[in-house]
Amino acid sequence: MVLCVYAAPWETWGGFQNDWCDLLDKKDIPYLHVTDLNLWRPPYDKKRDEWGDTGASETLSEFGAVIRKWLGNDKGTALGICVDAKHWRNMKSEDRRRMGKSPELFLFQQLLAMLLWKHTMTTTIDYRIGLTHDDDQNGSRVYELLSKAKNANPEARIV
Repeated sequence: MVLCVYAAPWETWGGFQNDWCDLLDKKDIPYLHVTDLNLWRPPYDKKRDEWGDTGASETLSEFGAVIRKWLGNDKGTALGICVDAKHWRNMKSEDRRRMGKSPELFLFQQLLAMLLWKHTMTTTIDYRIGLTHDDDQNGSRVYELLSKAKNANPEARIV
């Protein structure tokens, strides 16, 4: 399981979000989930014939170019974290519970901690961090994870 976050000041974020959404529209996909794209699972299964065998990697390269354009050269921050799901399932239940009960919550909390650390290391400005999610289907789950993270960690309340 992998989670990524991109953070930037508003003047950078606006351009990033516009280009990201334009590329989603151009590719006629509702969001970008890398695993589903690489395995041609819905909604990407309908694109396989149109894009051909190299379509998934070319699409990822295009999204990567948007990330580099807007978040490169210290304009923003890109963070990613992963957990081996097989290893997680083989852990003792007490260890899993201590780490957040689910790999999803663990990753989300770690990503928030990394984002907050980066924020405090790069700015003295005290402001809230806005959250945007590109997948409406899982948006409520993201906000549920955020709520749990905020309850467990007071520093996360600026998000």
